[in-house]
Amino acid sequence: MLSNRRYLMVAALSYKGGLKCDENDCIYLCLPLYHGTGLFLGVGSSFCTGASMFIRRKFSGSNFLGEVREHGATCFIYIGELCRYLLNTPEREDDYKNPLGT
Repeated sequence: MLSNRRYLMVAALSYKGGLKCDENDCIYLCLPLYHGTGLFLGVGSSFCTGASMFIRRKFSGSNFLGEVREHGATCFIYIGELCRYLLNTPEREDDYKNPLGT
């Protein structure tokens, strides 16, 4: 039987190896929580650092930057395919006006 502590330890190690955030950040998470990246790197980073998190049920390239601005997301966890979707959305004049850092 695996304890919850073991899951949190994996999450802490995942956070240290990748996402750099703290309690002042907001994580934009659109990956499913049954996916290791979504659960350990996303939720785990939030638990380990105290960062807030916006969880989106399904990714939308056309709504992405609007939601980033609306929720003040400073961190974005993704897998490669999501970037392709973002690159396929039409460019807008205000795309650069967003709080994303990582």
